[in-house]
Amino acid sequence: MTTAIELRNERTMKGTGRMGRFLNEDFLGGRLARWTGSIFFLVVGLVVVTAPPKSPADRIENTLLGGIALVFDALLLTYTITLDVQVWRLRRPQRALARYVRTLVRERRALPVPRMGPPPRIGISLVQLREIEHIVHSLALVPWGEQGERAEVSAEELSAEEGYRILQATIPQVRGVARDWDQLVWPLQTFALLPEPWCFIGVAEVLFRLAYQRVGAYSPASLHLGLLYVALAQQTEFSQPDALIIRVKLLAAGGNRPWLRRADETLMLLKQAAPDHPRLPNAEALLYEQRGMLKQALEAYERALAHPPSQQEFVRDLASKALLLHAMGQTEEALKVNEQALKVSPDDPWIWYNQALVLLDLKRYEEARRCNERALELMGSQRPETLRGGTGA
Repeated sequence: MTTAIELRNERTMKGTGRMGRFLNEDFLGGRLARWTGSIFFLVVGLVVVTAPPKSPADRIENTLLGGIALVFDALLLTYTITLDVQVWRLRRPQRALARYVRTLVRERRALPVPRMGPPPRIGISLVQLREIEHIVHSLALVPWGEQGERAEVSAEELSAEEGYRILQATIPQVRGVARDWDQLVWPLQTFALLPEPWCFIGVAEVLFRLAYQRVGAYSPASLHLGLLYVALAQQTEFSQPDALIIRVKLLAAGGNRPWLRRADETLMLLKQAAPDHPRLPNAEALLYEQRGMLKQALEAYERALAHPPSQQEFVRDLASKALLLHAMGQTEEALKVNEQALKVSPDDPWIWYNQALVLLDLKRYEEARRCNERALELMGSQRPETLRGGTGA
């Protein structure tokens, strides 16, 4: 699956290509600054050229300075228009998808998708948002469910039962990813080969993981595209439980009132369709956390841990429960839960890092230092400031 692999290669992720550099660094200050600069140099050039000269030397000087300003303006304007066209082309598939989803909503074949929310105020930088947006737009180009001609087994040859089994086996791999997006390539390749609606549910799960940066900080672009793919899954089965579960999480992660209201509505529909689904408590926990209902979130994590769908999700829920306990001021309990998680997953750097934070609050500085060193050792070459505590629900 060439397109999916490309979204994580050195060119797209590290911004070594021209488009990556434009999107990741917001070169020359952003779109508004570029257009403002173009207008400014145009006005300056025209004013200087048309200014009445006091002598022949002034005429030559005005012509020279005005010409330089106009040439610079032409270069900046060309660059700005070229970049805007490239960005427009990159985002065109997502806009077409959004129009199709609106048609599904009007026909009552999918739940409404709210407008993209504002970026979080803290916890995620502009560069990180641009990086994720570039991956999101790349994912919108992938022909999900139509990759059969590139594989030994096509999506058409997979039965619905087999596709569902593969989806259920791959979702834990996605939810177990903390920050290394390289680990998402294999799930993406798998989801692209699945028939509808499983391919759409799978990519929505990936987009939720991509959206997460820190506790409470998510990329709006990734969340919004995930909701669009959930809507595509609903056209096959309106109340498909796995689609509703990831929809609740995507909406809850948005955090604003319209999104949380839609999350509540979806959760009610989910409880009617599959009240005993093992992943339902995890979705509830995230929604309660976003609403500030921490005690209810803690109870939801307890239910999720009582019947975990997989070991990876058991570890994630333990880590999330420890973060929640830490936020509630129950540091001793958080310490115990982190220790339990480390027994199951001793090579998870994020749990070691979160444990270090808990130990710092308990003023056990030497133990905190050792935990932090262990986290850095497991993370390899990453610097301390790149650590993002937590795992996301």
